[in-house]
Amino acid sequence: ASNIYAISHDNKGKADNLRSLAGLHLFRGEHAEAASFYTEALQIYTKSGDRMERAHAIFGLAEVRRAQAECGEATRLYSECLQVYTGIQFRRSRANSLFGLAGVHQYQGEYSEAETLYLEALEIFTDVGDSEGRSNALWSLGEVHRLRGEYSEATQRYSDALEIGTEIGDRQGRATALWGLAEVHMGRGEYDDAIKLSSEAKEIFTDIGDKYWRASALMSLAEFHRMQAHHSEAISYYEEALKDLEEIGDSRRAADALKNAAEIRKTLEEEVGGSTETAKVEEDPLLNLG
Repeated sequence: ASNIYAISHDNKGKADNLRSLAGLHLFRGEHAEAASFYTEALQIYTKSGDRMERAHAIFGLAEVRRAQAECGEATRLYSECLQVYTGIQFRRSRANSLFGLAGVHQYQGEYSEAETLYLEALEIFTDVGDSEGRSNALWSLGEVHRLRGEYSEATQRYSDALEIGTEIGDRQGRATALWGLAEVHMGRGEYDDAIKLSSEAKEIFTDIGDKYWRASALMSLAEFHRMQAHHSEAISYYEEALKDLEEIGDSRRAADALKNAAEIRKTLEEEVGGSTETAKVEEDPLLNLG
């Protein structure tokens, strides 16, 4: 399609088409392809002097760099967007940029900075009536509080996100909120509640075909069972998560699942070996003399 626009000399159409293709690749997790298309679109918008479309392309490229954990570049790009998104008509775009920039700070463990930016984004999303954006900001604030061990505040934020997700029929938003609440229960040592909520989240992720988050729920369930020495259940969940992670190409978390399952098997073997040696000592009358 981009070739058609090139032939007709419709540079704006070509750039728009490239940006749409970039968004599709970003959604699929194909970051190299997304970056290439966003960059090409950005060059066209820059040459034509289209300031707003250029900002939209920069935002897309910032999203790619954040996904690639290129924090310095992502911060620079989001900040450039914020310099453009100043008018009242661009408030939603400004909120999205603030949200993305907050995510970069969160990834780097800069929770105070992340919280400030999430709160600013939340205020804008609320003012413009963007329920999905508001839900995402609330969930992210829940994450910040949970990572700081502030479980009461995290519970409130996740619960608010859950309520919105339920109201607007956002099943993924509802499931991620359930997952967050499960993680809070885990942090408090409330494993039965954690397992119940994470299982509910897993079922939703399975229904909507979200393998990334389904794997996250499975990894959580494995960890909950592991912490209670439910070895067989933990191994089963790690193996199930491994299949999804390999399928979506998440090699880092796949390696974690494989490693964790292997460690549990080793623990089981050591326990069995120790029990066998103890039994031999108890059964040998010569070793029990005296």
